[in-house]
Amino acid sequence: MDRIKMGNFLIELRKEKDLSQTDLAEIMGVTFQAVSKWERGEAIPDIAILEKLASFYSVSIDEIIKGETIVKSEKEIQNYMGGAATIDSNNESRFLHQKRIFGFWFSLVYLVVFFLIGFCPMATAETSSLVGTSYFSVNYYEIVFSSEFSLGNFIFLLQFLTTIGIIACTLLYFTCITKKSFHALFITRFVLIIVNLLTLVMNVGCFFYNSVAVGMYLMFLIILIFDILYLTLKPNRKIYILQDFKD
Repeated sequence: MDRIKMGNFLIELRKEKDLSQTDLAEIMGVTFQAVSKWERGEAIPDIAILEKLASFYSVSIDEIIKGETIVKSEKEIQNYMGGAATIDSNNESRFLHQKRIFGFWFSLVYLVVFFLIGFCPMATAETSSLVGTSYFSVNYYEIVFSSEFSLGNFIFLLQFLTTIGIIACTLLYFTCITKKSFHALFITRFVLIIVNLLTLVMNVGCFFYNSVAVGMYLMFLIILIFDILYLTLKPNRKIYILQDFKD
């Protein structure tokens, strides 16, 4: 048995599913150190874990041990898949479900932060110094719901609506039962993020020539950070979340 070859094969199988060692360890019910040792060829999984790995990766135990895919007849593949497909399916489904609802909690936190900083009266503060008075106030409520019509207020309103839309789309991921419904929500959220970033740039450009409280810049920074996290964090990405849907 070539342990290094076996370890490299396990790495390839794990990466095909876009999982980290920690992710796989959680599914298999072991520590990530154990997974690391398997993939470095320093240890071999016991027979129970080998069965789980074979089922999870849709390969045979023999293939894992040999560290390569063995060409089989179509009949043999069907017989194997029929017998092994149900092994450890509960662990996999539970893991993917947990990752899928990550976006729900992520968006819930964003919603709380957004309204706490942008709308809560406690977010307004004033300090005096030798150079004058400085204001922390965000004043988001006054600008968004102002009766005064202006291009600046319109951009602010658009930014507010797209921010709420981004949060709402991600919260609704939890309700998706098909790839089609999820795909529609994902595309909608992506468009809203782009519009949101454009309004952010326009607002910063407008305020560059005006005196604005420091709190508003803090609000812009928070929006920018969350938009970037929506686009880059693994549990928020389309390919990763789609693993939770069955064909």
